[in-house]
Amino acid sequence: MSRTKSASFSGSGAVANGSTEQRGKADAERRALRQNIRWLSVGNVLYSLSQAAILIALANLTSPEDVGEYTLGLAVAGPIVLFAEFRVRETLATDANRSFGFGDYLWFSLASVVIAMAVVCAVAVSFYSFAGVLWVVVLVGLVKAVESLVNVVYGLQQREQRMKSVATSMIARGLSGLAGLAVGLVVFGELQAGLFCWFLAWLAALLVLDLPRAIGLVRDVGETLTKPDSHTLRQLLVTVFPLGVTSIVISLTATIPRVVLERSAGLEELGVFGVVAYSVVAVSTLARAISQASAPAMAQCYTRNDTSGFRSIALRSVGSTAGLGIFGVFFSLFAGETALSLTFGEEYRSGANTLTLVMVYGVLLFASMPLTQAMVASRQMYSQIPLFAAVLATATVASVLTIPRYGIEGAAFALIAAGAVRLVGSLLLLRGPLGLGQPRQIVGSA
Repeated sequence: MSRTKSASFSGSGAVANGSTEQRGKADAERRALRQNIRWLSVGNVLYSLSQAAILIALANLTSPEDVGEYTLGLAVAGPIVLFAEFRVRETLATDANRSFGFGDYLWFSLASVVIAMAVVCAVAVSFYSFAGVLWVVVLVGLVKAVESLVNVVYGLQQREQRMKSVATSMIARGLSGLAGLAVGLVVFGELQAGLFCWFLAWLAALLVLDLPRAIGLVRDVGETLTKPDSHTLRQLLVTVFPLGVTSIVISLTATIPRVVLERSAGLEELGVFGVVAYSVVAVSTLARAISQASAPAMAQCYTRNDTSGFRSIALRSVGSTAGLGIFGVFFSLFAGETALSLTFGEEYRSGANTLTLVMVYGVLLFASMPLTQAMVASRQMYSQIPLFAAVLATATVASVLTIPRYGIEGAAFALIAAGAVRLVGSLLLLRGPLGLGQPRQIVGSA
């Protein structure tokens, strides 16, 4: 009897200890996630501010024609490099199984960036005979190409939970890019010189700061930087190709309502909508930080078949990002008109109702962001293509139906419809990983 009681107490004590250890581990993971979110929030916010400062510098130190050339360069080179980037950062950050090494991702990105720049140069030479515009397109492509390579390093650092390194690099890149552009514009007085100095500043940051950090981290985790064979590169291309397609589709989804609005209501209405819609871009900086910080943790849960952990991280992230949008809705309801007039001028006060609608779209968009990361973490790559094709189709049809009748508010309605399709579609695709449909079989279960 005494032995039985002793064994019983011993067994219950072991269970209690195990439960305590699990709670301690869960608490540590939550603390680490919050710390990662804080670092990425700081990095994303300061980087976004530096990009806004670059636009201000361009507006004040160059002519409207130069700003137009820069905008053209983004429109031409941006999508080409964006497609060639294949969202490698997300894939690497969530590669918990180490299906590919950092060297594989880096060499693949180098090859894709070289091909992308060849396409950018060919397009520039073929369509822009004026040398000034041609060089602007090429230089913007080079800036974006460096950013694409930096994102590979960020993917590695995210996978290894080194968010402080990501944040400090983003701050350094933001400041160095701004300084390089300003020096080029002030000293040489030419947009091309400013863009070239911007490119040199980012290239220097990559070679001096980011790559040395990546090499040290690769050594710490026991990987190599050896050049992969062609078979590995083909496998990686097959894995990430759908993410390149979805990147372009997502970009088009945001563009279509603007194009229809400009054709239907003119440039003035488009300008008001552009200012109002920027509120979502600004707040999305924080939503993106939450999503990026949660992605590696979701990938680890998925790899070890921890459905409850995967669901917990994903839904907590969705709640946090959606909360940002809900705050934006209430802010726009009570202070939107005043904020628009004080920030941008009285002529934008009329966009207050549209601001509220756009922030409703923000709720849907921000809630979808962690789910998009969850799809990559659970390696649902190709299933994203029909989802985002449906989102694009919804945005297109809704734009054609609502904008001619409702104008600027119609553009917001189109975005809301697209956002709703994206959110619902993402949840449907994630039924299994989230445990909302047929649960994944736990390894070792009866």
